[in-house]
Amino acid sequence: MHYFTSDLHIGHNNVIRFSDRPFSDVLEMNNALISNINTTFETSSRKFTVTTSG
Repeated sequence: MHYFTSDLHIGHNNVIRFSDRPFSDVLEMNNALISNINTTFETSSRKFTVTTSG
């Protein structure tokens, strides 16, 4: 199975405030995002994240 997602803003501290995310800090948010990814997708799945750079 192939899955596509947009930029998760891993490591982006200000996105917690901008998007009213329910985390106290960026480490908590990163751990929650990674945990959710690891428990949601099968290990054989291909995951693509479309992001911007610059």
